[in-house]
Amino acid sequence: LNLAKLALNLDNQNENLWAILAEAQIKNNLPNDALKSISQGKLLNPKIEEFHFVEGSIYLEQKKLKKSRESLLRGLKIQPNVAFVIFQLGNISLMETNYDRALNEFEKAIEIKSDYWQVINNKGLAYYEKNKRLLAIENFKKAISIKRNGETLLALAVSIQNKDPKQAIDLAKEAL
Repeated sequence: LNLAKLALNLDNQNENLWAILAEAQIKNNLPNDALKSISQGKLLNPKIEEFHFVEGSIYLEQKKLKKSRESLLRGLKIQPNVAFVIFQLGNISLMETNYDRALNEFEKAIEIKSDYWQVINNKGLAYYEKNKRLLAIENFKKAISIKRNGETLLALAVSIQNKDPKQAIDLAKEAL
């Protein structure tokens, strides 16, 4: 953190140094300082998509969903087809309870990276919230086939608890 600040004292017109400082600030749990550094970097070069992506991620962590979506979309205009960023847009839509939009965004992320188990898992969550249990179960099972993960195992357990309570308990035990 101090080295990045020192480097900027020597050359505050270098957008890469602002990015390095922002990264150090994030690692030191200083998100608001990181947002200021990103803002300085964007003034120097607004065409660096990573500034927008990191800014959007910080806003998402702060639950500032509208600002997060705007930043992520600005970054995608510069660098389209970034699966993780589109996944984050889907998560924002999920948090806003706009399940259809979330599903569309998750589908776009899967088109880019077909084995992205987190996206497939969250697609299952969106279907679950839409009360489409069979589609939810299908997605949870697909996510588990890619990576056995406690979160997905629990989601599947909840989804099947009425149909197969024994398997649901076994899945929940494995998840925990």
